[in-house]
Amino acid sequence: MAEQTEIRKLKEVIKMVMKRKGYKYADLAKAMQVSETTVKRILTKDDPSLPKLFFIFDWLGLNLAQVAQLMEKQTQEVFTEYSVEQEEFLVNNPGHQCIFEDLLAGYSPEEVAKKYNLSSKSLHKYLLDLDTHNFIELHPHNRVRLLGKGALKIRADGPLRTKFVDLFAKLFGFIQYQGMKLANRDPKYGYGANSKLRMRPKTFEQLKKEIVEIEEKYTGISFMEVAIENSENLIDVAYCFSAANFDSSEMMFGKPKNFE
Repeated sequence: MAEQTEIRKLKEVIKMVMKRKGYKYADLAKAMQVSETTVKRILTKDDPSLPKLFFIFDWLGLNLAQVAQLMEKQTQEVFTEYSVEQEEFLVNNPGHQCIFEDLLAGYSPEEVAKKYNLSSKSLHKYLLDLDTHNFIELHPHNRVRLLGKGALKIRADGPLRTKFVDLFAKLFGFIQYQGMKLANRDPKYGYGANSKLRMRPKTFEQLKKEIVEIEEKYTGISFMEVAIENSENLIDVAYCFSAANFDSSEMMFGKPKNFE
């Protein structure tokens, strides 16, 4: 399950930080006032409760944003590069790519089927195709084993990079659409605002600082909710924070030049 995968990553982060700081299981056991055997069980077998996690984070001197960043870094450091033919398959079959990305993220086949409302027959077909193209190893009862580790590494000159360049172009369109949609403050869609303001440099620095604080706050909250909530209780949210010393006229029309 995706939740179990997140908890496993949490444990790896805890053990990594303990090792870097020179802490032993006995040190954590003393701090938690439990036996060393209990600590080993928490970090290897049991799913630690939320209070225990908060205690360990605090003991290690970590806040939620820092833990989330360590988890992200840990994920990014492990990746697999697939062949050009495999990338072409994903580009030509976006449904398969969605399912493969979910499997990489730790979703079980059952969770994937529920997420996309797939029938058992359709799920099996997707998994069989991914097996045929050597992304996974399919076993009876739709059990799967990933044939790569970590995140998907995109080839510098491969089909996926070409696709993502196009997607980034469409993303700019999404931001424009988001601005128009949210201009009406549609509560069913979300909230957003677009503004071009004039302010002192000191005020601009404060704005940037607050954007960073908001991003860190909700990254930490999101990380914790993914770790403890069932996937059906969560929704996908896209957000975009942007603040820059920005001259729109120069961007649209070019920088003025001196007359000859």
